[in-house]
Amino acid sequence: MQIIKKAAAAIIAAAAMTGLIVYSGEVSQAVEQSIERCIKIIVPSLFAFMAVSRLLISSGAAEQLSRPLDLTLGKLLKMPRGGTAVFVLSNIAGYPVGASMLTQLRQEGRIGRRSAEAMSIYCYAAGPAYLINAAGLGIYGSRTAGLSLFLSVFTANIILAAAINRIYKPELTPAPANGSGLGGQLVSSVTSAGEAMFDMCLMIVFFSALLAAAEASGAFTAIDRAFGLSRSSSVLLRSVFEITASSQLSPSSIGALPALAAACSFGGLCVIFQLRSVIGNSYSLKLFFIWLPIRAALVFLLCKMYDWILLDNYLPTFTQSEQLIVELDNFLPSLCLIMMIFILVFQKRLDFLKRV
Repeated sequence: MQIIKKAAAAIIAAAAMTGLIVYSGEVSQAVEQSIERCIKIIVPSLFAFMAVSRLLISSGAAEQLSRPLDLTLGKLLKMPRGGTAVFVLSNIAGYPVGASMLTQLRQEGRIGRRSAEAMSIYCYAAGPAYLINAAGLGIYGSRTAGLSLFLSVFTANIILAAAINRIYKPELTPAPANGSGLGGQLVSSVTSAGEAMFDMCLMIVFFSALLAAAEASGAFTAIDRAFGLSRSSSVLLRSVFEITASSQLSPSSIGALPALAAACSFGGLCVIFQLRSVIGNSYSLKLFFIWLPIRAALVFLLCKMYDWILLDNYLPTFTQSEQLIVELDNFLPSLCLIMMIFILVFQKRLDFLKRV
């Protein structure tokens, strides 16, 4: 079996390298676009969330913030004390923030490996900014359609949390008194968030290069023809690899909304690899993948219900897909932010080497 796995890995690597060489022009363009997307969109939209969430965890503020939630939503979901805030923040901030918070809890020894694995199942979502604005408004020209997407994913995570917390019974210990002070916690939160963000951006660039080579080789076109996929199905297939490919859906494809919701609940392989880079070896994603098909099916059915409740027979036939939903004039601030992160990380490692 090991020989077969190694042979398969060698064949895939050889095919990838061939594609990267043969279609170097398309790959170069995709890499440039991915770097631009990281600097202008990913870093401005996610870095602050990751840094603040890590600061909330390290300072113990998340536990204080979670107290009123623990008495209400937490009781209903059987959430471990202090875990409700992690759940809510991860479903609002976007895909990697929940994993980042759980990873920090693991590093601080406040949550067990099995508990982190269980909570990772429902602390994972695209967030309302993407689902309502980028997907709903950007594709269909309707925030109501985006609201249906968000409610489907969030409701599914609530249902999963109620079930998983009763099955696996995750535990979370209170935050210990930290003597480093708020300034030290802030620096540590910013640098650790910067390191995680850097790893994510590298994964985005790498995955963009591979997808560009696959697209240029005609692999996706061959699959479309072999299975007779419609345009909507073809776009959704690409979304399984990179979720932002869903922006190519037609505004008239409102019937594909439940399938789009299921794809967003998965996030695409690129997001999964980003997730892997964020958590490192802190905990396994085995339970996450076991429950992934259940979550996708649940989101699909819930979206059908919300579509019936929220959407009427008319949707605007125009779309704003040609108009960027996120303000992209962030190049210089983002570049300064990246330089600051690099300096902080470098200084932190120098101090460590001096102590050693």
